[in-house]
Amino acid sequence: MAGWIGAVVVALVILVLVVLPLVSLALRQRWVTRQGSAFECSMRLRPVAVGQLQADQTPSTNWVLGVARYSHDRVEWFRFFSFSPFPRMTFRRNGSRVVDTRDPDPAEAVALYDGQRVVRIAIGHQESIEVWELAMSSDSLTGFLAWLEAAPPGTAINGF
Repeated sequence: MAGWIGAVVVALVILVLVVLPLVSLALRQRWVTRQGSAFECSMRLRPVAVGQLQADQTPSTNWVLGVARYSHDRVEWFRFFSFSPFPRMTFRRNGSRVVDTRDPDPAEAVALYDGQRVVRIAIGHQESIEVWELAMSSDSLTGFLAWLEAAPPGTAINGF
């Protein structure tokens, strides 16, 4: 009888160790999307070198699926599969501008959600500019562009 109870306890512990992370991920995702207007948004984890902004740049497949949300004067980007409650990247409205948009190359399209467009965003000011690439649906892109242009009166639009 004691061996049987021990096996049940071990099975329950294993079940909890498998189910708890899945439930935790689901609760985190729900929390992220309920804190503001959220949309599916993939991100290339490395910034693009400023000298490589030409359209002939070789695409990379180092995209990470994620969710972005609007939060006052910034867009916060979260990895989709992460336990962290903090955004991985934050884009402030007054320091960001869209450089260009394009369709993903076939090598990139495999790693992205269906129908997403790649958007290059310059962050920072003249002395230190980083260019990041996001991928989002056309509808999300329209909303993102409207949000960037909707700076409050008296604010420098896009920081430039």
